[in-house]
Order: sequence, then C-alpha cells, then structure tokens
Amino acid sequence: MAKFAIDLLALGGLRGFSSLWIVLYHCLNGSIYPIRLFSIVQIFYLLSGVSLVVAYGSSKQTDFVDSPGDSKMNIWQYYQNRLSRILPVYYFTLILIIPIYFNGFGNFEVDSITDSFFLRSLLVNIIPIQTWLLEYFGYMLNFPAWTVCTLIFMWIFFPYANKILQSKSDKIIIVYMFYCYWFNFFFILLGLYLPYPGYTLFIDTGLFSVNPVAKFPLFFLGMCTGMLCIRHPDDRMPWPTTFLLLFPSFKDHYQKAEISTFFSGSEESQYLIADKNVKSSETALWARRADIFGTFYLLVGIFTTVVFIVSYHYGWDEDDILSDKWNLNTKVNFFICFAQMSLVVALIRGGNDQYSWVINVMRSDIGQWLGDRSMCIYLIHWPIIRYFMWANYGKSLTWPTSYTCSEYNSTSSSDTAFYNNCENNLEDFYSALELPVLGTPIVMIMSVVAAHFLHHYVEEPGRKFFSWKS
Repeated sequence: MAKFAIDLLALGGLRGFSSLWIVLYHCLNGSIYPIRLFSIVQIFYLLSGVSLVVAYGSSKQTDFVDSPGDSKMNIWQYYQNRLSRILPVYYFTLILIIPIYFNGFGNFEVDSITDSFFLRSLLVNIIPIQTWLLEYFGYMLNFPAWTVCTLIFMWIFFPYANKILQSKSDKIIIVYMFYCYWFNFFFILLGLYLPYPGYTLFIDTGLFSVNPVAKFPLFFLGMCTGMLCIRHPDDRMPWPTTFLLLFPSFKDHYQKAEISTFFSGSEESQYLIADKNVKSSETALWARRADIFGTFYLLVGIFTTVVFIVSYHYGWDEDDILSDKWNLNTKVNFFICFAQMSLVVALIRGGNDQYSWVINVMRSDIGQWLGDRSMCIYLIHWPIIRYFMWANYGKSLTWPTSYTCSEYNSTSSSDTAFYNNCENNLEDFYSALELPVLGTPIVMIMSVVAAHFLHHYVEEPGRKFFSWKS
C-alpha cells in the first residue's frame, strides 16, 4: 500500500482554536458566565489517531530500519519521537506549578513538603501515569496535563493497533468505528457514568472521563478514519452517514460484497469501490460538510452555554443537576464524537475550498500559528491562572479544613461573632479561587504569549535534542 500525502493543514487550526477555547472555559468556569463547548478535549484524541495513521499507517512494524528510505516503523524511534514532542513542555509546566501548592492555590491542600499525598501525586506526575490509576494514587498537579498521561497510554498501543488495521478491509474498519462509538455509549455512558440524578451506585464519572481505557475507543476511531483517508486519497471515501445504527449498511453508494468476503480481509475485498454513477465532487461534498458539522458543533456549544447561564441566573439549577448529578458535560461525549470525527474528515477532504468558511478559518495564518503552539497553550494556561489568582489575592490561601464552623452555635449570642467570622473566611477562600471576569482577557493573552516562548525555547529545542538521531 502506497503512502499518500494527505492535507492535514486545517487540522492545525482545529487544534489551535480548541486549545484557546479550553483556556477560555477554565477562565470562566465557576463564574457567573460559564461557557460550554462540550467534549472539546476528546478532539485531541481523534486528531492524534488520524495524524499518527497518516504518518505511519502504511509503514510495516519492525524493530529496525535498514535504510532511511524503508517504509517500516521503528518502534523505539517512534516512541522516542512521540515523547520528545510533549515531555519537555510537560515537565517544564510541572515544575512551574509546584510552588502554587505550597501557597494554597493548588487542586488540593498541602500541609508541607513532606505531605504524603502530595509526594504520591508528584510521583505519578513525574512518571506520567496518573490517569492510568484512576486518581487512587494521586492527583494531577497541573490539571490539564492529564491529557498527556492519557495520550501516552494510547501511543504505546498505537503500533500494534496500526498493524491490525493494515490487515483489515474498509468494511471491517467501518464496523470497528461503529463498535468504538457504541462502546463509548454502553461501557461509559450507561455502565460507569451516573445515569440518574441522586444515585451514586456507580464509580465517579470524573475518574473514567480521563482514564485512557475509557478514551481509547475515541483514539481508535481516529485511527480508523486516518486509514480510510490514506486508502482513498483521490476517489470517494467510504463514510457512514450516521453512527446511530448497531449494524452499518453499505448499500447506499458502494458495491455489495458477499458475506463470505465481508470478514475475510482478503486483498480483493480490501477497498470499497465507489459507485460509478455517483457524480458529486469529493472535495465540494466534504467542504459543504465542513460547514454543516462545524456550524452544528458551534451551535451545540452556544445552546448549552445559554442553558447553563440562564439556569444559573434564574436559579433553575440550584442543586447543580445539569453539571453534577446528570453530569451533562461528560454525557454529551456519546453523540458529539460523530460530529467531531466528521468535521475532522471534512477538514482533510475539503481541501482548500474557498467557499467553506470553516476550512478558511482553520487554514488561516492565525489558525496555523495557534496550532503550532496548541500543546504549549494547553499546558501553560492552568499555571498562569493559578499564579494570577495568587497575585490577585495577595497572600497564601488557608484551606477550609482549618475552619470548623460547625463547632459554633450560630443561634448563640456568644458564638455568633466566631461563627460569622468562620463563614466569612470560607467565603473568602472560595472567592480567592475564582478568576475575576476582567482577568480572563489578561490570562488568555499571557497564555498565548507564554506559549509562544515555550514553543521556541522549550518545545522545539527539546524535540530536536531528544528525538531519534538516525
């Protein structure tokens, strides 16, 4: 199978704008203007799966490369190059966030430098496996960096999953995509997420929403998509119109195959052949879909943002049923991943279509600039937010465990002053961990500027120094 050149330029813009939106989300989260664009982090898993298959999908798995021109995957070279792209910035931001914890602005309370939970958390951050352990051994110190731990898990298994996909026919790959989609529904949504408000019979959803085992189907879904892209660079790419079927149909635009050859994976049934009567332009078709899925995804974000803001201001959701009990943020993963994956394909297949506003935005200079620095933006913004909170508060923060308001009787005149003072201290604590609305543009600008310097002085030099030297 030849290795085709696939246009991934627009995907850089998608990474860049997604990382910027995550910064905005974290800046306003907990404020009176919470924004929502659900499941945006999982785009990085889909994009990683697609990009890796485009880069290595036609390479044979081997432990060595005879010459630079060989189309073979050197597994150890692959691992080293993957880690060299991400770990320098990961460790830099990890070191940067540590002082925050000793001043009370971390994700949990730290009594001293010998605090056992802090040391355990530091260990699973140094060895980036924190999300593998479901937070039972420690927490993520730089909160957004959990994505790095999850991606590393996926990268470890990529060469072996890639080898499996190379031997499968188009139809089997599409079947795998349906399996991944419904695994995301049955295993995660129904089995591990809290299905009904008020019931806690299942494991905490937050743990499994970051766990690599639960997220691997999304990564594999991206891999399947990438394999179809490199197999059909010039002809019509087989793509289901929906994932909402337990068993996919292939009768719409593609020739039927006998059941005996459906699961054979034999060479003659390797590719789905486009119906010759289909006359529509592949590029124009996907350019239109880019606008459709891009607009749909944006409207979902706008609609859910309005719902959260209105419910907050009018007191319709005082018990946080939408976000906490129903865990709506995570459950939207179920149906939105098809729209996200379709958008990714549209950005690849739509080319440089001047009539698609989505493609034009993603391929713009600012989109590419942000895309090159997307991982730096993603990893540096959380430390900047916490340092800004610290500077705004002006001193170290004392955690609520130091306040025992319940020991005071609020109805007793002798205890009223102590009780009120305790309540004021608690209110002061929570207000200190809220970023001022006017601080949001400052933090966003600081994050982009810091990411630019990280990209030039940490990410790129680190990648060149630690990458495989042939």
